[in-house]
Amino acid sequence: MTPRPAAVTLWFWLNLAVGICPLPYWMVGRSDARVMGCPIAILYCVGLLISITACLFALYRADDRRGYFVDTDPPAPGTPPATF
Repeated sequence: MTPRPAAVTLWFWLNLAVGICPLPYWMVGRSDARVMGCPIAILYCVGLLISITACLFALYRADDRRGYFVDTDPPAPGTPPATF
């Protein structure tokens, strides 16, 4: 099986580090800091949420392209074929 693309793997690890490490959140967590009336901490959390979600979709697509989800086991006797 081919390895995952390095860019997607790096993106995952960066999201993991930023999501676990509270320092960036503390830096933007001041209550007086605002962008267009919205606290920066909320924009930080929403941006991180979007980035993590997009990264998970990219990882799924990368694994699908490299054949990770291909079912190689034959179906058990008497089972109907899968329809999607």
